[in-house]
Amino acid sequence: MPAAVLRSSGLEIYGSGAGTAPVERIMEAMPQFIAYAVSGKLHIDVKTVHLSQVENAWHDKDDDNRRIVFVP
Repeated sequence: MPAAVLRSSGLEIYGSGAGTAPVERIMEAMPQFIAYAVSGKLHIDVKTVHLSQVENAWHDKDDDNRRIVFVP
């Protein structure tokens, strides 16, 4: 994937979350994942929460299954 694609997308990835997936499986899926991301079809539904609201978000019982992304 050209670096410009990631730089122009505003995408920031922090942390890890490979879970129990074996490294071999992750590497096998990576070309397809990258192609999907480059195509512009990748969409991840997130809930943005201001950093000042970390405590509230941590205890929030929101059941919409969106990932929380903390923003400054």
